[in-house]
Amino acid sequence: MTLGFHDGRRSGDGLSQAAPLGRGSGFGMKILQVVTLFTPDGAFGGPMRVALNQTDELRSRGHDVTLVGAARGYPDSTPVEVAGTSVTLTKAYRAIPHLRFAGLFSPALLLSVLRKGHTYDAIHIHLARDLVTMPVSHYSRVRRFPFHVQTHGMIDPPANAFTRAVDRIETRKSINAATTVFALSDQEIARLRQVSGSSAGVFVKLPNGIGVSDAVVPPPKAPNVLFLARMHERKRPVAFTESAVILANDYPAVKFSLVGPDEGEAKKVELLIAAAGAQRQVAWEGPLSPDLTQARMQSSSIYVLPAANEPFGMTIIEAMAAARPVVVTRSCQLAPFVEESGGGLVVDHTEKSLTGAIRTLLDNPDRAAAMGRLARAAAVRTYGIGPVVDVLEDRYATTNRKGT
Repeated sequence: MTLGFHDGRRSGDGLSQAAPLGRGSGFGMKILQVVTLFTPDGAFGGPMRVALNQTDELRSRGHDVTLVGAARGYPDSTPVEVAGTSVTLTKAYRAIPHLRFAGLFSPALLLSVLRKGHTYDAIHIHLARDLVTMPVSHYSRVRRFPFHVQTHGMIDPPANAFTRAVDRIETRKSINAATTVFALSDQEIARLRQVSGSSAGVFVKLPNGIGVSDAVVPPPKAPNVLFLARMHERKRPVAFTESAVILANDYPAVKFSLVGPDEGEAKKVELLIAAAGAQRQVAWEGPLSPDLTQARMQSSSIYVLPAANEPFGMTIIEAMAAARPVVVTRSCQLAPFVEESGGGLVVDHTEKSLTGAIRTLLDNPDRAAAMGRLARAAAVRTYGIGPVVDVLEDRYATTNRKGT
């Protein structure tokens, strides 16, 4: 996946064309990053981790970055730090009960942006169809502030009347008015153009960069096969469990672990494990704080995400950066990268294919270790946070009020 750059002039196809301004633009900028939700179990997943990674790197380059988001589920007061990054969180309320993330609203967050929005050189909104980020994009658009949106595969063409109405009222206006629309792929850009109803706009392909530790933690002596994701139907934890209970009989020393918050599939997983009598080797460990996900990844031997139509998969890149071989499905956006890097195995959606891939890695530990080394090299080279933030700096610098 290539990184896109733009000098502020719109090209005929709306994609960035110009050479970058260069790492660091000669001055520190004041930047606002907005993400929908923070929870103790990291339920909002990739967008939250992307915002944290971008914020850390931007701050390391001398920029004044405020990362804001709504907060829900913290037992005491909302934290001022998440995974080692300082954040400004405000309480989330469920304004529309039957909607999950989309129905959340944070009056205090919006009020803060209304008061301070004019002081930022750039506003970066990790945009979804929700009542946290869309009011910020609406306000930025109305006030003609330079704002950038990053959609993380969360905005597809509308599937129902309600979503079409939301798009008419706000989504398409935000996309068309944004200084930059950051997207993961050409496919996502095409979908966003369909939503916006326009071929205009500045679209920049931007991968989800990760911070990379200098040290590699070796895998544990007792093998652990890990699924770390939301327990949601699209992530297919049931498929992982079906393969795990089959393999548990042949590999009595191997543990198979599912880690992540329940979003409807945990009960099915637990029933499958109980029916197979595999509780000693296969377990759903529940949700995990974002502060602990890296350590949990390092305590695994193999990472498996059998998700269907995964738009990116931050955990895949994080596992590869930790030098762990990965198993993903053909419909995952990262499947070609995994295959070309040699850092894992790509399977179809059948139990036979998934089980066979995990068996191959368990039977061939030397091959698995070699794949892990290739995975790390490819992840660092392609998805390190540095080149990603180079792009952000260039886009911010072309539009902020201080000029270049």
